[in-house]
Amino acid sequence: GTYHFRRFSARKLWKQPSSMYRCVILFAVLLLVCCASRPPFAPPPAALHGLKTFVFTGDSIVRGLTLKHLSHRFSTLFVRWLEGEWKLAPQTLREVNRGETGWALVDRHNLFLQKGFNVGQTLLEVNPDVVVVEWGVNDHFWGYQEDEFLACYEYLLRTLRGNWSSSTAEGVSPRPLVALLTTVPDFRFPNKHLPAAQKARAWANGSDPVWSENVHLGIQELAVRYGCYVGHLHRVFDHQPTLLKDLIHPTARGHQLIAAELYSAFARPPLSPSNIHCIADIHNRSLSFMGFRLRALDVPPDETQRWLELHNLTTEGFTVRTTVALYIT
Repeated sequence: GTYHFRRFSARKLWKQPSSMYRCVILFAVLLLVCCASRPPFAPPPAALHGLKTFVFTGDSIVRGLTLKHLSHRFSTLFVRWLEGEWKLAPQTLREVNRGETGWALVDRHNLFLQKGFNVGQTLLEVNPDVVVVEWGVNDHFWGYQEDEFLACYEYLLRTLRGNWSSSTAEGVSPRPLVALLTTVPDFRFPNKHLPAAQKARAWANGSDPVWSENVHLGIQELAVRYGCYVGHLHRVFDHQPTLLKDLIHPTARGHQLIAAELYSAFARPPLSPSNIHCIADIHNRSLSFMGFRLRALDVPPDETQRWLELHNLTTEGFTVRTTVALYIT
């Protein structure tokens, strides 16, 4: 027989008189919507059951800058996923997005202190059950030192978590629950948007990867100290520039990955002195975590092979997962 093939057109197909064609198109659209609106796994984290108010604080990544629609940002996806899994009506859960485009945590912290309050207090005013923290991109961009950034970060956690300590609250998670997200961008990729003076400041002495990984480990140490959940965004993105629209802000797909990792983070136990884990990129050859010094004897040229995981760290030792030869002191 003879077969004739023509370019498919959904618009022309919709105009066909037969209702069967319309049913096929509607089914396909509904399938896509359902797949996009559901989390990649179930059930929802038990730690979040019964909680209502979810606050997200951070920079333009939290804000959803460069996305075509704010419904695509990870904070909205995450809350909608929970509503879907718990079979709640839309808008039952409260999403409070405090993303601030262009702000560094250090700048916001210093400005608020001058006015007599701090970042954490502004978040507690809305009585959150959960606070998700994503800061660091602009602090890196503007060239702030790791210690300065982490000091402001700890001030925020001290406000949110009060005097939490494992000795008095082991097994107890006082409200609000707090999840910390490691930073996303790889500034060592060329960025035409960065003026020469700012680029020189942010990339001083070629220290970009050093800043990123030191801060990732610093955030995880703070999570241990304050009993926080951790979402390992740097590991999830795995140095893939295609997930960043302008090498800084995640694409819609990137936001889906962030929401999925946050979902996973709450399914894992929070870090604490009795539950110490970390994930890092050994790109820098030498890293410090919880008093241990990790030195790479050789760094693989493939960035995806430089990951290092420490698990079950105690005074008696820990488990290491990595393909990199290490010297540990």
